[in-house]
Amino acid sequence: MLRLSTSADVERRNYDVVMFDGESADTALERIDAWEQSLARSAEQAQELARRTSELTATARSRDGMVEVTVDAEGRVTRFSGQLRVAGVARR
Repeated sequence: MLRLSTSADVERRNYDVVMFDGESADTALERIDAWEQSLARSAEQAQELARRTSELTATARSRDGMVEVTVDAEGRVTRFSGQLRVAGVARR
């Protein structure tokens, strides 16, 4: 699992330093902390989406209803059923 180090991992100090854009170092660190938390939430959501997507299946049936196939998210056949018609009689 990916672990991002945060500025919380570093001892917090009050910095009187002003950044080149007029923002204090403390404000910049707070913004970085918020950004890191947002990235962590996005990573968790992406993992959940990947898990849910991996559980998807799709089933299709031929127009005449003689063949039905189910595939998983990888496209592997997980279920197949078909009927044979012999002299106008349907058999499974």
